[in-house]
Amino acid sequence: MAFAFVASQTGITAYGPFKTVSTASTLNVATGDVIGVYGIWNEAASGGATISDSGSNSCTMEAEINYSGSCYITFGYILSAVANATATFKLTTTNNVYLLRIIALQFRPDAGDTITKDQNQASGTGWGTALLTGNISTTGDDEITTCGLSLNYGSNPTAEQIGDTAADGVIDSGTDGASAWYRILSATAANIHGQAALGGSVDWAILLNSFKATAAAGGGTLLLLRKS
Repeated sequence: MAFAFVASQTGITAYGPFKTVSTASTLNVATGDVIGVYGIWNEAASGGATISDSGSNSCTMEAEINYSGSCYITFGYILSAVANATATFKLTTTNNVYLLRIIALQFRPDAGDTITKDQNQASGTGWGTALLTGNISTTGDDEITTCGLSLNYGSNPTAEQIGDTAADGVIDSGTDGASAWYRILSATAANIHGQAALGGSVDWAILLNSFKATAAAGGGTLLLLRKS
């Protein structure tokens, strides 16, 4: 068995400024699910961002990145979620920002697996049509890899890949310059990156993240010998 993708939800504000955005619909989160959420916005640093379902599930946050103060992206994750049948994830920023978007991804590991963040997130920023992160080398044989993308104005990417292989799934939050994609790996992979292409040049910022499942150790068999 392996990780399974369960569902995704997205949300978007008007131009703004705003400090919050929530997913438009809920996720039915089960105990132990792995949640990854990309927060995306434009034109100003967040001053500190948080993501939670306003209940018992609060994300561990990675550092936000940006290109030229134009497009921003951050990532939050939960390694083992608390059950919430109506989870609405919300991104909150300290400062006013513009055109907030949120993309939440839900995955389910095998029962009894231990989930860890595998490698430090890899990032890339720039202007143009070829979007590319730095490289990571995964260490597990049951792994989730995810990418998130922020653009300074709307344009959906194409050819979304991780490790030079087409993504297993792509989630666009509309034609508003925000996308995410994922690939589930069944073997270790060296020097892989996230990438995509655009039809026209814009400012962009992209993140690649990875999670590893370790199966519970099997129990041994104890033999008892009775002396006659």
